[in-house]
Amino acid sequence: MKKRILIIIGVIIALFLAFKIVLPKTIAINQIEPVNIQNLQIKIQNTGNYDNVVQVELDILPNKGSGKFNPYKDFAMVADGKKLKLHALNDKKVIANKYQVTGNADSLWIIDYEYNERPTDLKFQIIDRKLFGNEVYEYNMETHYLN
Repeated sequence: MKKRILIIIGVIIALFLAFKIVLPKTIAINQIEPVNIQNLQIKIQNTGNYDNVVQVELDILPNKGSGKFNPYKDFAMVADGKKLKLHALNDKKVIANKYQVTGNADSLWIIDYEYNERPTDLKFQIIDRKLFGNEVYEYNMETHYLN
């Protein structure tokens, strides 16, 4: 009997952890408030577009010493429910998987995402990757200015 109860409790805990890992927690943010993820403080400075490319300017500072980010895993642009392709980072089309940020000298980062059709719903996501479920900070962008 005790063994059966322990198995049931174990299954319940396993299901809870599985759902916690699979379902990210989404938090709406605005352009004013900074977001803290993985030893970094990130703030949206500006947004814009050119030739079917959406551009987001970010101020990325380390909370202490230095910090690293992966533009593929830590940021995403979602247009009408689909992730857009990362086009360039600081006007460079060759994008590494990790970048180190040490302070004010390299704090401004410009991320470009490419779209084919003009989106009606556009969200920039800052993803705080955690062991038990990611936190996704989501900024709703205006789409009326897009080409």
